[in-house]
Order: sequence, then C-alpha cells, then structure tokens
Amino acid sequence: MKNDHIKEVFIGVKERAGKIRLKQCVRNIVLLHPVLLTAFIIVFLFFLALIICWISVEIGLDKRMNLRESVHYLYTQWDIATGLSLLVGYLGMGATVVLGLIALRFSFKTEERKRIEELQKINIKSIKLYDMYEGVVPSEMRYDDIKECRFLLKIEFSEKNSSYEYQIDRVWWGACGEDYSNSEPKVLNHCKVYVENAALVTLYVYFNEFEGGVAKDKDRENGISFFYHIGEYEPLLIKRNKRHRWMQLDMYMREKVWTGKKRQEGFMAKLEILVENRNRKAQKQEWIELHEISHNIKINNTNEMR
Repeated sequence: MKNDHIKEVFIGVKERAGKIRLKQCVRNIVLLHPVLLTAFIIVFLFFLALIICWISVEIGLDKRMNLRESVHYLYTQWDIATGLSLLVGYLGMGATVVLGLIALRFSFKTEERKRIEELQKINIKSIKLYDMYEGVVPSEMRYDDIKECRFLLKIEFSEKNSSYEYQIDRVWWGACGEDYSNSEPKVLNHCKVYVENAALVTLYVYFNEFEGGVAKDKDRENGISFFYHIGEYEPLLIKRNKRHRWMQLDMYMREKVWTGKKRQEGFMAKLEILVENRNRKAQKQEWIELHEISHNIKINNTNEMR
C-alpha cells in the first residue's frame, strides 16, 4: 500500500514537472521569438484549413482523393462566394490567434517588468571575506557542517519591501581580466550557502581554496588565499586588476506571499558582483572588507519552480 502511494506521488510530481517544462517552453518562445511564432501559427492554420477542405471534399463526393485532386477540385468547382467565405473565416481565426498571442506576450512582459523592478531594489550593503583558519571567528561559525571550510564570504543586502526570498544554487569566483571582464569563473569548492531572508538579507558562503590552486603561479594568483593576503605583497608590483575579483550568485527567487491554493511563483537570476580588495584591514579586524565596484543581474524568466 505504501509503495503504491509513493508511486502515485512520483507520477504526480513527474506530470507537474512536464507541465512546468511546457510552460517554460511557451514563455521562452513567446518572449524571444514572437514574429517567428506568429508566422508559424498562420502557416499552420492555413494547412489546417486546407486539410479540413480536403476532408470535406472527400465526404461530399463520397470517395477517397489525394491532396492534388482535392486542390484541383476546389479550384475548378467551388464558386467565388464559397471561397471568399472560407477566406474570411480563415482570416478571422488567424486574427483571433494573433491577438491572443499579443495579449499573452503583454502579460509575460508585465510580469517581467515587475520582476525587474523588484531586483532594482537590491543594494549591497557590505561584503566581508574571512579566513577562518588564520583567525577563528566563533560568532560567524553559525552552522554545524562548516567546520572543514576555510573561507567565509558574508554578503549583506539592503533592500526595501522585497516580495521575494532568496535561495542560492551555486557561487562562482572569477579572476578579473585586464579589461575588467569576468575571466574563467570557477565554482567554489565544497561550498555551503545559508541565507537569512530577514529585513536585512544576509548570505553566508562557506568554502575552501580551489583544488590545485598553488600548482602554478597563474593559478596561485587567481586563488582565494592570494587575494585575501594581497596586501602583504608589494602594491607597486601588482597590476590593479589583480586586486579585483568577480563573484556570481546563481539565485532562485521565490515569492514570499501568495494565494493559499495558488502555486508559488519563482524564477532564476544571476547576480554578478565586481569587488576590490583595497587592503584597509585594521589591526584587530578579523575580516577583509571588499568594496563593490559594480553589479549586474540577469533574469531567466523561463525557469519557474523546482
């Protein structure tokens, strides 16, 4: 009995996942390819009308005919009034479908603008980088499974009346190229992320150094430890872009408030932050204050729900 119940639940989850993927596909096509979608539907409706006429000719003559014979019969036997009525009906159906697509796209665009307005409220209050091996900070060791993690990245968001809560999927760390581009980002090793979705949203990202990060000079310079201790090197010998790093947060954002029986809406977003280590660590300070240079956010509207 229990196995049957588990099987039914699994089938239900699979069916819901299929519906979600279908909705994602429709949203993606409507938002990104409206002209191609409209042209495809018009052509599809034309062939559908042609097939219906083909079937009606076979029924009227009570014999099977191929498509070429049916088209020839329609061209030679149907009068102008019948053809015009068919054409008007086809155009009316096509216009209805096109108007429906316009309304659907407007709905998606409205929802997109709402999400953009919410994400524009995100302001980064502070970014702190801790080396937990060099200076143990008990107050920041808030969770039981982070004892093997060396570094802590603490990010505080200052926002006003956000309608969404955050869930972090992955965190990327990238070196800064000479043109300040995001150079070869890597996923942080053994990364554990915790989010406090309070009025002041706080992210705790516990992680380790990259594997093999000290094997080569280039890898060493792109490592976490080198960046943390960059102030101990001769500043004049280090290029300015070496003091910068890119961080990327792959976030799933979910509504905080929704109607009781309604499905809770969510979407994926990527937050990229360019930071600089200016080496202004006080004597008794247990962290490095990273200064935000810029940040940008990319929304993926087609990923809705997990």
